[in-house]
Amino acid sequence: MTTRAEYVAARECIIRRALAEVGVREASGHNNGVRVEEYIALGTKATREPGLSWCAAFVLWCHRVEGVDIPGNDWAMRRVSTLYEEARQRDAILTASEPPEPGDLAIYLGRASTHAGPSGHVQLVISWHMRGTVDVVGGNEGNAVKRSTVAISAPTCYVRPERMFSA
Repeated sequence: MTTRAEYVAARECIIRRALAEVGVREASGHNNGVRVEEYIALGTKATREPGLSWCAAFVLWCHRVEGVDIPGNDWAMRRVSTLYEEARQRDAILTASEPPEPGDLAIYLGRASTHAGPSGHVQLVISWHMRGTVDVVGGNEGNAVKRSTVAISAPTCYVRPERMFSA
């Protein structure tokens, strides 16, 4: 099991890993393709489900490739709503007065994002700006991994993954 110190040490590598994947696309626009299958297989440690949305699998994959296992039910965390619930139970959701930091997760519950399916959407925070925006990288955005800038208020909440780990 990953410790908080191990996560903090790996955070920059996780961010670089996500950035290196920008531009990866699905094979046919149906949540498929060799790299997408890799995200799903390692990210969720689950067998392939046809049409499975892969935004959470991508974020989890970025962590696992760098040796970090976010605590929670591997199979269930392929859904953003479950990832959110795991974070809530571990007091990892930021308060409104806490600005997001690089490595935090931007969570959109329900259809709070143009990319969100019924269980939501998740992106990895790359940086935030005093002008009220954050740079993020997300999978399954227009059938690809994309880097974008969103209003800081756009996500439903932010999760600080290091709070999910024991000391």
